[in-house]
Amino acid sequence: MTDLSLSAYTLRVNLHDETACPYCHKVDRQVKAGFHEGHQRYKCLDCRRRYSATGNHRGYSDDVRQSALALHSEGLSLRDIGKRLNVNHVTVRSWIRDATPVDRPPDDDNSSTETTEHKRRPSFVDVAERAGVSNSTISNFLNGKGRMSRKTRERIETAMRDLHFAPNALVRAIRHGRTGIIGVLTFGLQWMVDPHTGSMTGSLLQGISDVADPADRELLLYTGWPQRAERYSELDFLNGHIDGLIWVAPALNEPLLSRVASAGLPVVALLTRHVPPAVSYVNADNLGGLEIMVGHLLQLGHRRIAYVGPAHSSNYIDRYEAYRRALAEASIPLDPALMAVPKTNLWDMDFYHRRIESWLTMPQRPTAIVTADDGFAETTIRCLVNHDIRVPEDVSVTGFNDLPLASYLQGGLSTIRQPLIEIGRAGAECLIDLIDNRPKEPFEITIPSEVMVRHTTGPAPTGS
Repeated sequence: MTDLSLSAYTLRVNLHDETACPYCHKVDRQVKAGFHEGHQRYKCLDCRRRYSATGNHRGYSDDVRQSALALHSEGLSLRDIGKRLNVNHVTVRSWIRDATPVDRPPDDDNSSTETTEHKRRPSFVDVAERAGVSNSTISNFLNGKGRMSRKTRERIETAMRDLHFAPNALVRAIRHGRTGIIGVLTFGLQWMVDPHTGSMTGSLLQGISDVADPADRELLLYTGWPQRAERYSELDFLNGHIDGLIWVAPALNEPLLSRVASAGLPVVALLTRHVPPAVSYVNADNLGGLEIMVGHLLQLGHRRIAYVGPAHSSNYIDRYEAYRRALAEASIPLDPALMAVPKTNLWDMDFYHRRIESWLTMPQRPTAIVTADDGFAETTIRCLVNHDIRVPEDVSVTGFNDLPLASYLQGGLSTIRQPLIEIGRAGAECLIDLIDNRPKEPFEITIPSEVMVRHTTGPAPTGS
């Protein structure tokens, strides 16, 4: 190398605060080290690290660099590390070189720096040195491979305890292709603490946990409202943090659900059956449950049976379909005037109130009202009571879901119980099977619902 080219690497710079090493804070041992993205780079001859005066001296996250160092300590070659992390092997070599401490005598300037710098986490190599074994022995110990004596195992365990060492979870995920974590996208936190609806989320999570915990799987909870999926992107679920996803009550025709499944992430949807072809689902039998409830009303002599609720999502569509199907099978003509099913503004409660009030002025008003869920049943009953209509003597009312309010509403609401704990368990079992590549086709599981007959349904009024 010529004197001119050599000077390009060793020329000292005029030192000031902006070019001080951000690692060891030295200001008198800096040399120019080329350019990166148009910015002058420097190298500290004390700690041997490179940086840019702009402060933007790293293009990769600390997790990626630490993963590279951990993989190198396990004996992987630079090229293999680069392939696994999608990083140029020359960059990996630079990280390893820069991370190697430089042997130099301590001085007074270092003493103040060591108290302020973040303490380095113990590494794979530190454990091996402490236990007096090779790096490969530590690798075998952590991965359950090879043979070693009881005394060697005890030395390694002691060294890990003394150093407070924990294996790098990201590296283990890279090596084994699994994190052991299941993602669960469920209702928002406000639903979990709501006294009426919180039991739904709690029961589903209980069922999921009942299966995940014995299978050594952790749960990562995404608490954004599932029907506002625009807040998420594919990368939120495909970034390697989870092995699979349980999506509770996704919106009808949710595009993100299809994109995530098409990308190869195992996905199971709960509380729906209208899903893309590549997605498994577990749901309650909405059709069968509501048909049985309508049959119960028919047996009580009701013939003018109205319906209240939207028809915009998978389960609501099924419940509305079951109501129409049950009346058709009983040869009862469908009367659009007895259907409070909005086409837009689905949660406009004034619309439902006006519709119910219009039924009360009919020459032949309905003697029974089937609602899409317990919340609509509560709204319906309040509207009827406010107009001095007795439940169930004048009008019978039914709900769906069997929320906690159903047990005391109007002395006990006749409703349909969804087996939420069982749905959660089945969903977790399906997802673990998908992660382990056991099934060949997506799961399509429907669990029977239970009809709960209580105080709000009774015989049709005489002469109706």
